[in-house]
This record gives sequence, C-alpha cells and structure tokens, in this order.
Amino acid sequence: MRKILKNHLGFSLIEILIALGILAGSVGVFVSRAHNSSRMTIEDQRELTGVMLANNKMIEVEAEIGDDTARGKFPDEKEEAGVFEEPFGDYSWNYLVRKVEIPVAEGSEGQSVVAMSVIKNIMKQISKSVRELKVTVSWGEKDEEGEPEFSFSLTTHVVDIK
Repeated sequence: MRKILKNHLGFSLIEILIALGILAGSVGVFVSRAHNSSRMTIEDQRELTGVMLANNKMIEVEAEIGDDTARGKFPDEKEEAGVFEEPFGDYSWNYLVRKVEIPVAEGSEGQSVVAMSVIKNIMKQISKSVRELKVTVSWGEKDEEGEPEFSFSLTTHVVDIK
C-alpha cells in the first residue's frame, strides 16, 4: 500500500489537466469574442464611411441644383451615378432628382368647384417648385442580381423660391 502524506504540497496531474482545460476554453471564448468585435468594428467603420459619403454627395448635389436654379434652370428630372475617388473607390453613388407629384382627390358633393380649382392650382405650383432628391451610396459584394450587399440612402426636398 501507498503511504499518504499529511503535508501533501502540490497538485495532482488530473487537477492540472482540468485547470488547463478551463484555461483553454476561456482563451478560445476570448479570442472568438475579440474576432467578432474587430469584425463588427470594421463593418461599423465602413457603414459610417458610407453615411458620410452620402451626406457629402447630398450637399454637393444640392449645391449643383442651387447653381442651376440661380441660372434659371430648375431640373424636372435628373439621374447620375458613379464611383467615389480613392481611397473610397469601393463605394459607388447614384442620385435621382424627380418632380414631386401630389395627387388631388376629386371633390365631394359639399365642396365647391372654386375650392377644388384653388386646391388644384396650389398643388400644381408646388409640383412646379419642389423636387425630391434621393442619394444612395452602395458598397460590398454584389449578389446574383447585381445588387450591392450594403447601401444607404438619404432623401430630401429642394424648393425653387422665385
């Protein structure tokens, strides 16, 4: 028989193996979490870049429309697309300017012909002087339909005040 020492100082092999297993599992979880965190940070950075590029393109197009309006040319419809210059070459943009059409419902029995005529004239004037501007920035891999993985759109309205 084996003699058991009362003042046993140290760990058995099984205790060391269990501790190493716990340590390895903890390190694995930590590395996995760190990888996911860095991947999410990169995605967030790309998304923030897309938002900032969309905002800059919106300001640029609004300025172009303002310059055209000052020259007496308020666009009815306009669409352009392109790719940003380096270092943002993997981001593409497009914008659409379109006339705002406000539908006018037919009047009910209680409404007068004069009131409906006034409403139609107001809607016509609004349609002449308001344009919708939509800017979209896209990035990432394209799917089988050719659509980019990520996109961000901003929409505003531009008014020609005469």
